[in-house]
Amino acid sequence: MRAAFVGTDTGWTSLGQIRFRVEEKFRGVKGDYIDLEPFPGGVRFQVGEQYLVFVGVWQDRAVKHIFAAGPWEGTRELKYASAILEQLRAEKNGRRNDSAYGMFLVGEDFHPLPGVVVRIQSKEKSFETTTDERGAYAFARLPGGTYRLSADLPPGLQLRPYQSLGFELPRGACYENDIIADPAAKSNGR
Repeated sequence: MRAAFVGTDTGWTSLGQIRFRVEEKFRGVKGDYIDLEPFPGGVRFQVGEQYLVFVGVWQDRAVKHIFAAGPWEGTRELKYASAILEQLRAEKNGRRNDSAYGMFLVGEDFHPLPGVVVRIQSKEKSFETTTDERGAYAFARLPGGTYRLSADLPPGLQLRPYQSLGFELPRGACYENDIIADPAAKSNGR
């Protein structure tokens, strides 16, 4: 199980690592500060900003590198982590995680959007929920199967093309899926 925590970037160390002040520990972190190598091409950390950080380890011959994993492995700014934070907190407290969860984000700046109805549908059933005040949604205890996702979009928004693709949910598994919408392209009449 990888280490994970919420922390604030406090700046660079003399060894070229980023020092994080740990505010919330999920797993594998004991101290109040942790120094990590930045992952090339990963999150661009900024001093004073809060992040959800997953820790990666890579062995290079005799050197063990401990780094802040990239966004494809879950590390992100805290404002984009509401949905997964709920899952990590549930896990930490011994509760079952939701089956499918994520954030509803809009535009190039990915601002969260509350109050959006989100649906997932299998061949047998359809499930519906509404994003909370932080733009997060979750579906608990879904049976395993193949699902398609849809949402009641506010006027002027459209889902990115890949968003309506289906996903496979193995029985008892969890699936994180952020939904991203952009302003709809306007026709100029030509």
